[in-house]
Amino acid sequence: MALTYSIYEAKARFSEVIRQVREGKTVTVSYRGEPVAEIHSIRERRKPTLDERLKDLERSGSLVRSALPRRTFEPVERRPGALSRFLAERAEREGGGEDCPVFTGQNFQTETLPHASMHDSGKLAATANS
Repeated sequence: MALTYSIYEAKARFSEVIRQVREGKTVTVSYRGEPVAEIHSIRERRKPTLDERLKDLERSGSLVRSALPRRTFEPVERRPGALSRFLAERAEREGGGEDCPVFTGQNFQTETLPHASMHDSGKLAATANS
């Protein structure tokens, strides 16, 4: 049985509300018939599950679930040095650059990379240094 009090009733019967909470019951407080708060024991408090948190977000209107079926995602294959390979390929396309330390997954190595500069348009662009 859900215990629900209006704000006025909860204020007038506060000792009774606290007694019920101490007995392990959850009390709902409403404002003009609309539930606005729940009072429950701190001792019973546990971390909500993901589904419980999602349902709370849905109830509050912060989350709208998709009508599409839920998909599972496959893990992406990790290949060490992907950033270094990308930057090296970019440097080759743009004709060289300056030596720059690059993390390869094990340690830092110095590779020739393009120099980044700002154009008049305000966009960052790679330029080759000779």
